[in-house]
Amino acid sequence: MKKILAVVLVFILMCGCESTGRVHDKYYLRAASVSSAEPMTVTFSFFFGDEEAITVRGDSLESALENAEVYAGKPVFTGFTELVVTDGENSREVLEYMLKEWNVSPSCMVAYNQDGSNLLENAAAERLLDSMKESAELERIPESKMIKVLGQLIRDGETEVGILTENGAYGEMIIK
Repeated sequence: MKKILAVVLVFILMCGCESTGRVHDKYYLRAASVSSAEPMTVTFSFFFGDEEAITVRGDSLESALENAEVYAGKPVFTGFTELVVTDGENSREVLEYMLKEWNVSPSCMVAYNQDGSNLLENAAAERLLDSMKESAELERIPESKMIKVLGQLIRDGETEVGILTENGAYGEMIIK
């Protein structure tokens, strides 16, 4: 009986390791920029430096993500996203979708930039995120964690977030 149990346990462990995939089989999203103009433009910036930002268009966030995966040639994992840059339009719908469908962390930072695609294509996402965190800590920008921003959007229809540029985060902008 013990031998059968040992064989079954080894079989389960071996199968489990094969089905999980490898880290380099996916892109891991660090930051995303969303422009709600028709068609929607989304820029994806990833964790690993050798992966350039990808800008795609789509009718929705779902189709934009699919287009990015086709362009990249592998799936994009969105659950580790740390920064979302919005143009301030349709922010409630965008953030609700990201929280529910992309499983973005409630602690993900939200910032404003009119041309977020250009921002993510030309500046390192890690530096932008560090600038947001430092500016929030120094109270130069409002607290901009997704859960707080989304809560205020649901309650009031608008809220203030920090303005993010290549030179850092400063001031505030009302998003809707």
